[in-house]
Amino acid sequence: MHVNPKKVVRANFFRGLRFSIAWWAYTFPMAAASIATIHYSEKVPCLITQGLATALSFLSAAMVFTIFLSTCRTCILADFFPNDVAIAITRKRRKLKPDLIRKYQRYQRIQKRNKTNVAELT
Repeated sequence: MHVNPKKVVRANFFRGLRFSIAWWAYTFPMAAASIATIHYSEKVPCLITQGLATALSFLSAAMVFTIFLSTCRTCILADFFPNDVAIAITRKRRKLKPDLIRKYQRYQRIQKRNKTNVAELT
């Protein structure tokens, strides 16, 4: 009973999250669970199993519908891959964080040093 209020409080955490194509991965297990519950309620006809099958079916449908709307919205806004810089489809350049810039510069120095070491050996 104490877990449900915590989930309601944590709902605001998800408000600021940007869309990710990986959200679709949550729909398959939910749909599979609802289909399995439907088959189970056909074999074991009981009010509880039928209610659970109905609830999971509605929850699965709501999840798919919500993610579908989020996908359509993201396609319209042309911000489909915001979290993946390598495949981002956008005209805006994202600014790198200072720690990432330092790591990248260090990586470049190491690569340059390795190239000179290889050139000296040949």
